[in-house]
Amino acid sequence: MKMRNAFSGISLVLLLIVMMGCGKSGDNGVSPDTTPPADAGILINNGAGYTQTPNVSLTLAVSDNVSATADIEMMISNDADFSETPGWEPFTASKSWTLISGDGEKTVYVKFRDAAGNETASVSDTINLYETTPLILFSPDPAYVSAGNTVKVEVRAANVVNLGSFQGAFSFDPKKVEVTELEVDFPVSLLASTGANIVVSDQDFDNEAGLVKFGALAQQEGFTGVSEDGPIATVTFKAKVADPTSEIAFGIVKLYDYPPDEPLAPISGVVAIDGQILPAQ
Repeated sequence: MKMRNAFSGISLVLLLIVMMGCGKSGDNGVSPDTTPPADAGILINNGAGYTQTPNVSLTLAVSDNVSATADIEMMISNDADFSETPGWEPFTASKSWTLISGDGEKTVYVKFRDAAGNETASVSDTINLYETTPLILFSPDPAYVSAGNTVKVEVRAANVVNLGSFQGAFSFDPKKVEVTELEVDFPVSLLASTGANIVVSDQDFDNEAGLVKFGALAQQEGFTGVSEDGPIATVTFKAKVADPTSEIAFGIVKLYDYPPDEPLAPISGVVAIDGQILPAQ
């Protein structure tokens, strides 16, 4: 009889141990994942400052302490509240995207979630869209040149309608680079390519002050102006030092349609895009 009671007590203790163990069997002793993904990031066109088309490329980045990249999802939107988005989709490092139409600053938002459903805060990147606004810009931008060498950079006009003449200036750091050549009237320039006669109004550079001036007028019977993109000047820079990082900033830039008004009235909405001369890569 005493032996039965002893065995009964042992059985009760074992039962309690088993029951206590069962309380942890649902998660195998591993704490649930409550940490959202980290290092969330987005770049539009690799961080470019502007685009002439709403069709852009997104570069996306994210990491997670538990979920594999293949198990992470993302949600992308042109709206901060994600109201105009189809929903979650598998993460990809790059994706084609369409901005909201209309000239101006555009923002794209993205957020991520892991396999456990933990979401990141939204992150974003901005870019300026210029589909119709006249532009003056450098090409290439940035341009690369090593010390003692030269690089030719085009000053280009884009989104112009009936362009007949232009006038402008830009500055550079004369301690880092110098101008060795400036051309305004050349065969493939936007105005000269029409066959019109070119009258150069400004073609001058000052390597002490770090200033370039350029300007020209097209004249020809029957000429009605140019409505396309193209170069209006070329400038050749020479690097003076080993680290010739020099910001090139446009000053006054005016584009005029044809025939010019009296007095001259520039085409509205001219946007100046900064360029750079950077060290060789």
